[in-house]
Amino acid sequence: MKTKTEQQEINSIKNPKYIIDPELNKYAKISLFPEKVKKAKAHLAKVGMPKEYYEQIAREKEEKKD
Repeated sequence: MKTKTEQQEINSIKNPKYIIDPELNKYAKISLFPEKVKKAKAHLAKVGMPKEYYEQIAREKEEKKD
């Protein structure tokens, strides 16, 4: 796993070492796995997100207010 500074360094590279094929943009709005997405949404509706997720969202809202 990369540290935060390593990730920031990677993100700040001006000349990336790879090129993304523009033809892949046609898949941006398409769900490639609709069955899995449907199943995951149903599971999240039934079980919900972890408690830590809601605590994080609350902290972020508080930070934005200040």
